Amino acid sequence: MKYLKFWAVLMLVGLLAAGCGKKSGLEGKVVDGKGQPMANVKVVASQVQPIKGYEQFEATTGSDGTFNFGKLFPSSEYALFPWSDAWVNTPMMTVQYDPTNLRIQFYKGGWITDRKMTVQSGPEGETMILPAPVIVKQAISTVEGKILNGRGQPFANLKVEVKQAQPMKGYEQFETTTGADGTFRFDKLFPASDYTLTAHEDEFVSKKGTVKTGLEEQTVTLSSQIVFRFLVSSDGVVRDSRTGLDWAVGADRDTNYAQAEQWVANCRLAGGGWRMPTHQELKTLYQQGVGERNMDTSFKTTGWWVWAEPKDSSSAWDFDFNSGTEPSYNRRYSDDNRVFGVRSRPR
Repeated sequence: MKYLKFWAVLMLVGLLAAGCGKKSGLEGKVVDGKGQPMANVKVVASQVQPIKGYEQFEATTGSDGTFNFGKLFPSSEYALFPWSDAWVNTPMMTVQYDPTNLRIQFYKGGWITDRKMTVQSGPEGETMILPAPVIVKQAISTVEGKILNGRGQPFANLKVEVKQAQPMKGYEQFETTTGADGTFRFDKLFPASDYTLTAHEDEFVSKKGTVKTGLEEQTVTLSSQIVFRFLVSSDGVVRDSRTGLDWAVGADRDTNYAQAEQWVANCRLAGGGWRMPTHQELKTLYQQGVGERNMDTSFKTTGWWVWAEPKDSSSAWDFDFNSGTEPSYNRRYSDDNRVFGVRSRPR
């Protein structure tokens, strides 16, 4: 009886030893979005149904992007997770694996999507070679362009900001500064997403609509140069980068000439220094077909006429934004007339 127990235990140990000796391999390749090998990528293989001793393994890709596991449990399902310290500043990454039409996202902490990349190890003693490379892309897109001022010259040292229309963590907002040639570049935006582009010069701000990013790791070069002519400060001063003049818009009500002069003389907006504009200066603001008054929408007014400098003792020049002409009116006239203050840009 003792001999039978001894042989039974010996056979059990043998079976366990044989089971522990089961091994199979898995080999694959990691490439970037352009099909180039990615070296030094750590690939973690985690067994979906853990068996003691086979739960998790790690491998690192070589210079040709290949990785190899040699001690996986045979014919078992493993989840693969790639990571490189070079990706630490990228909020999100994407894995694409064509044989299964797999496209999923991850970051350093793990998978973002419920689905994972799973593969089957080879039969006992054999190595399974993945039929296609594992494509890893940074979930970023690049937008670049060039900004001009109102004179058609490069707008240098201008702070440019983009804000994501539908914010996603890590991609909400970015800033850069234009170079001497007016160019700017954002290289970590979220792919296929809308961003609002805004420019800042000191306290002056101008919004320039929406730009749309491309797909992952793609660069969108804005086809037309962006012109930032008018920028507005928080207190409502409008800066014209074409003429170098600052503008203050008076109250939006009918105003005769005496009232216009008094408003300008008393205006202390943004440090003061305002005067009545000339009709030639007002003419620089006329842009046929722009806004509701043939002027940039930065100027908030419902009037069509703006007072200019005196003509004689009883009349003053006026600029008609409806027709683009420069008539003169009696100073007592007020219907639909408004007042703008102007000053040279402070240095």
